[in-house]
Amino acid sequence: MKIARISLESGPRFAQIDPGSGNYRVLAGDPLYQGVAYTGQVFSAADVRPVSPVLPRSKVVVFDSGDAPCGAGENSMYLKPNTSVTGPDTPLILPSWGSEFTCRPMLAAIISRPCKEIPADMVAQAVYGYTLVNLITAVEYAGRDPYRAFGFDTSCASGPALETELEPGEYEITLAVDGEVDTQICRYGFSRVQQAVSAASTVATLLPADLVTVCALHAPVPVSAGTDLAVDFAPLGVLRNPVVADR
Repeated sequence: MKIARISLESGPRFAQIDPGSGNYRVLAGDPLYQGVAYTGQVFSAADVRPVSPVLPRSKVVVFDSGDAPCGAGENSMYLKPNTSVTGPDTPLILPSWGSEFTCRPMLAAIISRPCKEIPADMVAQAVYGYTLVNLITAVEYAGRDPYRAFGFDTSCASGPALETELEPGEYEITLAVDGEVDTQICRYGFSRVQQAVSAASTVATLLPADLVTVCALHAPVPVSAGTDLAVDFAPLGVLRNPVVADR
């Protein structure tokens, strides 16, 4: 099931995206906590503005797989605070104290319940679904000041939707930077999710709506103010964001 979070006059609401019509069927509450119940409201795609489909309770756990897409194995981890998360079409603001930045699209698992030191074979019980993230890094600080490198506001774009189930297989991932398109193939399997969530939970307790990256979809790409980014991943849609300088 594909679910988005949309901006309405009454405030942000969750909505199921109808697979046939593409219409948004508004849900009564947060499906992560309250299940799926419909209000009866239906909106066309042209009439809604998606926002970040999930707001982490506390953090985003990122596995750094170096320059290789879909890296696996013993990778270092770092955290992004929940204040770094922003949604589709919102500006990604490059802080004035940085001079070199990259973006990197990743697939992230959405945690469904508190878990600590969860075994790999129980991870399925702790994952609600998946979403896209596009991570911005202040490169010159990455080796010496992780908070500046990874933690600044709007450095984690998320969206445009979440998917509760994702079939294992090979997927095309397209990253467009100012219209210059690069397509790569990502091989996704649930074993990656098991490894990542289990490993992250050995360090700190994971809370509902926390995000854990499970697959790097593309190698890091340099970005600068004025850049327009678009990440196209068929199961989830297109995540677009402009990049701007801090004023």
